[in-house]
Amino acid sequence: MMQTYPIKPAAIAELAKQAYDQNDFSGSAKHWQSLISHFPKSTQPSWFLGNAKALQAATQIDAAIATLEHGAALHPTATTISALLARLLYQTGVLDQAIARLRHNWTYFQEHRKPNWLNMLHGALKRTGKHEEAAVVLELMQKTYPGDIQTLLLQAREAQSAGKFEQSLAAWEQCINSFPDEIEPDWLLGKAKCLLSMWRTDEGRKELLLLQEKHPNFRGARIALRDLAELACDWENALIHSESATGTSEEQLDDLVFKGRMLAKLSRYEQAAELAGQIEDIAQESPAAYLLRHFILAEQTKSIEAEKLVIQALEQFPQNEKLSDIRFDQLFLTFALDEAQEFAESYRKEPLPLQKWKLIGAKQGRDALIQALIRDWSNPHGSTSKDRKQLINSLCTWVITGNKSFMADRREDFAIPFALQLLTPTINASPFDATSLTNYIHCLIALGYNDAAIQLIERLPMEMACKTRVGQLIAWSHAMRGDWQSAMDVYTRVIEKNTLPSLHGKINQLVIDERSPLRQCHPGVIAFVPVRDELHNLTDFFKHHRKLGIATFVVIDNGSIDGTLDFLRDQPDVLLYVTDDNFGDSSGGMLWINTLMSRYGQHDWRIFLDADEKFIYPDWERRDINSLCHAMEEEGAEGMFAFMLDVYPDRFDPAETDYAKIRESCTYFDNNYRWSGLVTPPYTNVQGGVRQRLYEDAEWLPKLPLTKGGSTRYLTHHHTLPIRISRTSGLLVHYKLADLWRKGQSTATEDSQYMDRHRSCIGRYNRYFSKHEKLSAHSLLLDGVSIKMGDSRELVKLGLMRQATDTSKPDSLNSSDNSRSVTGKCARYPVVARFRQRDIDPSGPYSLVRGKRAEIHPAQAENTLLYCADPLAGTVLYTEHENLAALFRRPFLYMAQFDMANAVIEVPYSALHEINKGLTANPTFIFSIGRCGSTALSKAFAQAGISSVSEPDLPTQIAIQRARIAASFGDTGISGLLQAMSRNLAAHLGLEFAVKLRAQCNSIVDDILDAHQTMKCIFMLRRGDSWAISMHRAFGTPGPRLALLLRNGILAYHRLVTRGAQPSLVWFEDLQSDLGNALGNLSLPLPAAPGTGPQDAQEGTSLARNQLSEKDSEGEVIQAFLATWENIRPDCLDAYPDIRQRLGV
Repeated sequence: MMQTYPIKPAAIAELAKQAYDQNDFSGSAKHWQSLISHFPKSTQPSWFLGNAKALQAATQIDAAIATLEHGAALHPTATTISALLARLLYQTGVLDQAIARLRHNWTYFQEHRKPNWLNMLHGALKRTGKHEEAAVVLELMQKTYPGDIQTLLLQAREAQSAGKFEQSLAAWEQCINSFPDEIEPDWLLGKAKCLLSMWRTDEGRKELLLLQEKHPNFRGARIALRDLAELACDWENALIHSESATGTSEEQLDDLVFKGRMLAKLSRYEQAAELAGQIEDIAQESPAAYLLRHFILAEQTKSIEAEKLVIQALEQFPQNEKLSDIRFDQLFLTFALDEAQEFAESYRKEPLPLQKWKLIGAKQGRDALIQALIRDWSNPHGSTSKDRKQLINSLCTWVITGNKSFMADRREDFAIPFALQLLTPTINASPFDATSLTNYIHCLIALGYNDAAIQLIERLPMEMACKTRVGQLIAWSHAMRGDWQSAMDVYTRVIEKNTLPSLHGKINQLVIDERSPLRQCHPGVIAFVPVRDELHNLTDFFKHHRKLGIATFVVIDNGSIDGTLDFLRDQPDVLLYVTDDNFGDSSGGMLWINTLMSRYGQHDWRIFLDADEKFIYPDWERRDINSLCHAMEEEGAEGMFAFMLDVYPDRFDPAETDYAKIRESCTYFDNNYRWSGLVTPPYTNVQGGVRQRLYEDAEWLPKLPLTKGGSTRYLTHHHTLPIRISRTSGLLVHYKLADLWRKGQSTATEDSQYMDRHRSCIGRYNRYFSKHEKLSAHSLLLDGVSIKMGDSRELVKLGLMRQATDTSKPDSLNSSDNSRSVTGKCARYPVVARFRQRDIDPSGPYSLVRGKRAEIHPAQAENTLLYCADPLAGTVLYTEHENLAALFRRPFLYMAQFDMANAVIEVPYSALHEINKGLTANPTFIFSIGRCGSTALSKAFAQAGISSVSEPDLPTQIAIQRARIAASFGDTGISGLLQAMSRNLAAHLGLEFAVKLRAQCNSIVDDILDAHQTMKCIFMLRRGDSWAISMHRAFGTPGPRLALLLRNGILAYHRLVTRGAQPSLVWFEDLQSDLGNALGNLSLPLPAAPGTGPQDAQEGTSLARNQLSEKDSEGEVIQAFLATWENIRPDCLDAYPDIRQRLGV
């Protein structure tokens, strides 16, 4: 039988409360549940609330949510029930239901609204990826509760997360100043981190030290000081802060790992290894010890041991992502692509974007890579600004520093401009993001924009100067100014603070061979040459370089077994060293070279050569190397630039076994080299040649083979510390293909010692050998590219070498061949891909990804439409189309050009007057605040026989980027651009035509008027409230932004009137009611019945439809619009009472 309750409900409720007070939460819940079940018709909201709180305290969260949902259904007006239900749903991660409940509460309990409702709604929206809706909630919170602590804290954290550090700092300071009695350590930490992020390092450090003094046990301050020390490469202080930090067991484990890393940075490898052992003992279920050991090995450049360690670690931790990512890179670098892809897919549902790009590019080629990059950019894996920034910087770092086959064209046409396109909005939004900024500067340098790069480098914080990439940039800027001592000082600090393998590695064995012909060097130029099994090259190598006048050859033999050692022992001018150290772990032999250069040739000129190279320079046939060095000393130079010129025969004969004859037949080279800027000496990068053509290999070609003794040291085979580069440059005739042919014919690929020696290059060699048979299948010559080797004068004429014309000191790169300059030549590029994130976005210079460049004359630029300007390059871009008639039938010109372009024509501004020369246009410009019936107006023009186009990109680009464009072209240049657009349209549409502009173009009415001596103009307006709703429905435009658009429109109309342009005013409402009468004042020969008026039924873009929230209130939009309009309404509106009345706002 059902239990009856003679006791009144109030008494049972009291029992429930007493049980709760006594911490008998289960008992309390039973009492509440009994009340609810036995008195269903007379339940009170407090019963459900008490039951839920008891269940919550008893950790029965699902039951608590269920009872609250029951109570909310029975008592829909009970604020407390609905508020607690929303909070529990949010806390338990039932986010969609939490969002719905929070919105319900905000709408129906207006008198009880609280800031934490919006705070939770904001968090739930962000956690479900609805970032734009979350931003709207934050705006609402700022408007409704502008001084509330929750609003300020959320504003501070959101701005900080988005990289808007000025806004975040202001919010943190407002929190601290407005609530001095409630200050939390996190607030002070937030302020300090903002200061540090804005590169106000001294202020940030001071705040952290004060915070640490006030809250000595606050971990956040210690960790921030630790990270600050690491950022400045102050390893000792970072180590001290890591030792003093406290926290949870997991945090302490992280501290131990950090401490081990700092010990390794300080070259205290044994202590770091001991710490790794301790970590393994206390955290056997964590891979932390393995990761630390890998870091230690990497710092010592022990790549083979590091690879073996990772394989061992993955046996114990097969699903650890950090270890797996390291292993992926190891496999990829050895060109084991299928294994790398299979491995990546085994521990992730999908490879990381960067991994995927690498695999696509390596396996499918450049075009497939471009498409993948654009697709991932348009639909990024992470939707937050932070994720997006990481995605962009991963790509750009890879583009700039990558050296793989699939980025063979990375410094031509596509890669660097594309990286700039991605980075520009990032650095504009996050000006203190050092990674984005350094990537951007690297791109500028690669393209030769040195002045712009130097200006940006000045913004970098000096505290980061010890970081390798930042230090390189700062040293580069000093070198470009000719301040070589400062450049060297910066690099000296970088060397002191970072492990550079070529300088800091450990040599186990490097001794003079007991049968070395020499024990000391002869006076004169000294050659330093590492060899292993190079007997086939040495006879020709010595013959050539002895002829140049080299006095001594310091040769390092690394375990030769082909007779090389015996040959060298018979050479009278060889100082012979031997070592069994691993070539790869010795930084490609650079450790040996730097060590011996510091021992010999400190005051002499020395040359670093490989055995498959022949060094040549202008007039080398008649001028010895000592004369060359003397001339460079007169010039004040400390080194000479040269690049590897790969040579090859007509074809390789499989029957030919005499290597000397094979080498002798290599008399051709490709004349397709390209030059770009480089951050490190020799400050010039070169790409091209036969290896890129045959193997799609973007090998580094530039070198500094000839240098003056002193402090110069090699960082890699291709880079040195900062030195003055001679105006004279040379070549290293490179017999790589002959050597690869010989190895491909032998069993070299099966030689494990050979592969271990070239461990860092194994992927490249596998790629070479995989195409070995193709070398003999056909002729290697290519018409228009292959050139037979001539004498040095011919090579100078071809621009492959340079002869200094005087003995003055070398200039900075700004006056060198690498500087970007306008040649006056037009170029045509086929469109290979299209890049625009949103269909409503205006295009930029790199929205259409360009293919191979071909020079054309301006007169050849037919069937083209002016597209946009490239202020960085000082050029103007046109698009080429097959069917212009079909293009002009499209409703929006900017979309049609983007979708239908076959090619891009690049025109220097100086040649712009040659395009559509002699035409005088008489355009009608249609200005508007947007959504005012311009489509109907365009149809009316068409019926009157006047062609019209809607929203060309160039005026919109000028409106958005006017300052940047004016800086490149000047104010008169902007007029020239707009005139060129009108001439171009007149060439296709006739001298009279109409151009409907976007609302953004209202800001450039003066520029448009300045560019056109004769023009008509129409201005379109609409009643304020219906316009605001229409704009919001179409584009999701928030109320405050709508008010700003209307203000700019009224100011533009006023400007047109005051300058005497006599704009014809057209109202949307008039077009709807009587189209013919509304257009009567436009002096158009319109037919009697011009058609129906405009309809306001457009849904807007797909982007807007997808992103608009169903809960967006048009009433709230109008309210925000009107409130903002009252504050910013322009005074000039009073001069137009009719407009003010019809606007209705």
